[in-house]
Amino acid sequence: MEYRAAREIPTYLASGRERLSHLAEFLDGLAPEKLSLTRWYGDGIGCAVGLAAALDPWFKAQGVRLADKDDVAQCRPVYQGKTDWRAVASFFQIGVNEAAHLFGRRSYAKQAQPHPSRMATRIRAYLARTGPNAGQGQEKVTTGLAPRAVSRPPRTDAGADKVVVHA
Repeated sequence: MEYRAAREIPTYLASGRERLSHLAEFLDGLAPEKLSLTRWYGDGIGCAVGLAAALDPWFKAQGVRLADKDDVAQCRPVYQGKTDWRAVASFFQIGVNEAAHLFGRRSYAKQAQPHPSRMATRIRAYLARTGPNAGQGQEKVTTGLAPRAVSRPPRTDAGADKVVVHA
């Protein structure tokens, strides 16, 4: 959903899963020439997280921002006192390895400009694979993933695999 004014943005903190889902929607509407895995953000071009933080008011309302936005070399995401990959992982409530798998250049055969829909598809596959009902009655399928890039979703309470929505 596209938000045009701050008053249209829900005033709650979304879960990491909601944020990933929203990012997939954002990527679906992104022009391919805007996505580049060579920088966080600069001159209207950047990675998925950098573009979302710079251009989408919903992400700004969720608290992610870009430090040094006007300096391509120094620009980086910031969230709750963390920067770079740790900020991305914290914002989406995933591990750093999972963040690198979803958004990093190595995961796209070192391709600097993967198509945004390819990244959106990867995000949705991750959400389906790690969802609350994933693996019930069967083994989780991790086809195509390097074992080092796979880790369990973060625990949100005393061991239960459920997502807590912050009010």
